[in-house]
Amino acid sequence: MQVNAPRLTLGIPHLDRVDSLKKAIDSALGQTIPVRVIVADQGGTEATSELMAQYAEHPFVSHHLTKGHAHCLQENWRLCFEACQTEFFAWLQDDDVIGARI
Repeated sequence: MQVNAPRLTLGIPHLDRVDSLKKAIDSALGQTIPVRVIVADQGGTEATSELMAQYAEHPFVSHHLTKGHAHCLQENWRLCFEACQTEFFAWLQDDDVIGARI
């Protein structure tokens, strides 16, 4: 089964909320259309690195560290937006989930 390339990127700014981040990523990937997920990680904790390692082979998930470069959440938002390579872009906070399938 061939998966279509995503037309939508969901940018997830993140800081040290690993449990909720996993739920956010899984809710994004569980949609009926393929989406690209960009996690901009300001904290860079070991727990987040371990979580993101679980998605290392996923073709539509990427993890970007902003530790040392991000002085506020705005830098994480900027990184997500600049890393977007799809036609559409939206935000998903790291403590939110997508309830309805898109």
